[in-house]
Amino acid sequence: RMKKAIVLGAAMLLAGAAVFAAEEKKGPAVKFGGNFQAGYAFQFGSEKNTTKQFQDYDDSKNGDVKLTLSVSDADGLWSVAMDDFEKTAGPFAGRHVDARATIDLSKSLALAGIDTGDFSVKLSVGNKSEAGSVDMLTAYGDWSGKHYQRNRIQGDYTTYVDVAYGKLVSVRAATSPMKKKIGGDSYYPFALSAKVSPVAGVDATVDYGYVAKTGNTIVSKHSVGGSVKVDAAKLLSLDGYKLYVGAVDHYGIDTEHDTTDAIDALTEDNQNTLAVTLGGGVDMVDGYVEYSRRDDVNGLKVGANLNLVKGLGLSPYWEDTDLDKDGWQVGLDTSYLLGSVTWHLDMNYATDGYDTMDKEGKAKTQNTFTVSPYVSFAF
Repeated sequence: RMKKAIVLGAAMLLAGAAVFAAEEKKGPAVKFGGNFQAGYAFQFGSEKNTTKQFQDYDDSKNGDVKLTLSVSDADGLWSVAMDDFEKTAGPFAGRHVDARATIDLSKSLALAGIDTGDFSVKLSVGNKSEAGSVDMLTAYGDWSGKHYQRNRIQGDYTTYVDVAYGKLVSVRAATSPMKKKIGGDSYYPFALSAKVSPVAGVDATVDYGYVAKTGNTIVSKHSVGGSVKVDAAKLLSLDGYKLYVGAVDHYGIDTEHDTTDAIDALTEDNQNTLAVTLGGGVDMVDGYVEYSRRDDVNGLKVGANLNLVKGLGLSPYWEDTDLDKDGWQVGLDTSYLLGSVTWHLDMNYATDGYDTMDKEGKAKTQNTFTVSPYVSFAF
């Protein structure tokens, strides 16, 4: 019996040691999330009818599905963001993913016993821009879906260094040590941007980019700009109300229109892109008006968000991208949350003369009616 007791005790001790060792070797807790979206767009026009994968507002996504993933540790030391899971040529050929890894150096130093106080420093690297395709800090929200807040350098693989003092001031340096070839010239793109938030509800930014892309189509050798947002409802503590104004302006020197991925060369033309949005309402109903001006072209978009029934979203809008020309478009985006899955049905009618570009950069000036059913869910 004594031998059996000794053997049993030794076995329990070994088992406990094994469990303890396993616990010691187990990595930190990891949080995982993301979202998925897929569907179709059925377009009926005066020239031809087409069916294609669902694309976002400006046709900037042309993959089979839209999938984004995020992975981070529970302590917030690091995170990885991934998206653009799509094929680049042929069925199932050349698939790729855009990704960006971010490390919080301040929290890492804290683990080593070094307290940085109210200062924080983050380092990130990857071929993915931040959400909204932004490499530079911005205060302008993408309320209309026109992406005027987009401002990024033309590097294919970029590094950010973010330094912040509490919520008051933040500065970002973005660069790509890899050459970017445009026409017959090569460049090393970089950007500097800063953001200040003096009081809750007020944000302002300034930025400079060398070989940068503004919006979706303007590539500039030098880009200088800034943005501002005033959330009056937050500033005045108006609970239950929405009232805000935002503006963004970027002036590009030596620019080129990038309607496709091929850019011939940066010219000596200068371009200015301006957008101003005024919005407000309550939780059930809110709306916005966005005015834009790119050189001498004036545009206007008016939209609303109706949340009158729980789970049901209705977003009507009207838009004219060139107020000096004929043509406009009107649409209604609908969604319904059923469990954890959102079902969408977007409808759009564009009149003859409405000036848009297809994915090949060719002008589309026909009467079209587009129906886009798609589904999305987060996890």
